[in-house]
Amino acid sequence: MPRTTKELTPESSPVLTVKQVAAYLNVERRTVLKMLNEGKLKGAKIGSDWRILKAEVDRLLAGGD
Repeated sequence: MPRTTKELTPESSPVLTVKQVAAYLNVERRTVLKMLNEGKLKGAKIGSDWRILKAEVDRLLAGGD
């Protein structure tokens, strides 16, 4: 039986890339990177790539600290 893969979207995945966060927030990737580097958005750097929990993005949108 062939395996099907479902594309993960910001709505379906609990972990997002910088590109996905930028699309979700409708901002440039560099804006997301700046927010991560300034600590305004929390994420984990894995190798050279960032991963951000969707819950963290939603917290930011809700005005949480």
